[in-house]
Amino acid sequence: AEAHNGRGEILWDEGRIDEAGYQFELATQADPKFVTAHLNRVELLIEELGEHEQAIAYCDRLLTGRDPLPRPDRSTEAELLYLKSKALFYLDDLEGALFLVRRAIRVTPDVAVYRAFEGQICFELGNFDDARRRLERAVALDPESAHALYHLGLALERLGQGPESLRALQ
Repeated sequence: AEAHNGRGEILWDEGRIDEAGYQFELATQADPKFVTAHLNRVELLIEELGEHEQAIAYCDRLLTGRDPLPRPDRSTEAELLYLKSKALFYLDDLEGALFLVRRAIRVTPDVAVYRAFEGQICFELGNFDDARRRLERAVALDPESAHALYHLGLALERLGQGPESLRALQ
């Protein structure tokens, strides 16, 4: 399973998406409890294939932890909630995406990428002050997060804080 998963990650990096997906599938067949391969499959469905509904259904199956699938630990549960949130975001269900990313944050509160995504969703919903607060927390957790800084700059710009916005965007 590890070998197939590793090969899938290499193929994904090379842009060979279909082959990568096949390797992740082989990894989950070799060891149905190999969590990393399942997470890679979900992310591939969302980010590369645009199969958002399929990704949501896959996340739901994984969250149940029924045999032969792995029972998710807390960090895996949070990651699945986050991935499901991303799929909903791409389907323009911003309220659903916000609900799920906040559930992920309740499970593991100090993950900067979850906080940044929460801020991005708040921004997309037009809640700029709330977005600013959420994104500032994400930047505090990871000062190098380009995603968080970019959206913080946008939120600050909408709030009329030009110099602060420019600093964040630079």
